[in-house]
Amino acid sequence: MNNQATENQGQEFHVQPETNMGLAIFTTLCFCLPLGIVAVIKANSVKKLFAAGQYDEAEKASADAKKLSYIGIAGGIVIIVLNLILAMMQD
Repeated sequence: MNNQATENQGQEFHVQPETNMGLAIFTTLCFCLPLGIVAVIKANSVKKLFAAGQYDEAEKASADAKKLSYIGIAGGIVIIVLNLILAMMQD
């Protein structure tokens, strides 16, 4: 991933957080469309917030994108397993 560092007036360096876009797209396509779409939107906002100097908001958006993606993946796996169990019970 391409992390960028920027310097503000107080000579503090900030490293751009991961966008988690790949994880969000994977979640959207493979597991849970609604949570995946929200995760993609959050992931997309990371670079914009960082470029605007809103470092804390960029960190939060990155964490939210990752959290929503993992919740979507877990939920999708649970639904798949439940469907498999129900399909076996019908046989």
